[in-house]
Amino acid sequence: MKLNNRVSSVLIEFAGALLLSLVLLNLIYNRLNAALFQAAVTGLVLLVMLVLFPRENSGYFNPAVTIAKWTARKLQTVETVFFLLAHGLAGVVAWT
Repeated sequence: MKLNNRVSSVLIEFAGALLLSLVLLNLIYNRLNAALFQAAVTGLVLLVMLVLFPRENSGYFNPAVTIAKWTARKLQTVETVFFLLAHGLAGVVAWT
């Protein structure tokens, strides 16, 4: 994979994880305890992100999915490390 594609993939992972984290933290902060509503909003956000971001550039947005793809040997170790760093950084940015 070219360096330009790797950088764009990591940025897409960061943006997607940030948006998802912001939405989930907002739902928790506002104490919306309706589980069905939280699930529906999360699903809609994921749907919008998968439509907005090109599919050829990962689009996992979740560390568990990234690790699962790495375990299945569909991701290289270097990509996985950068994706996980992007996910962690997005969570920290969303929290602050």
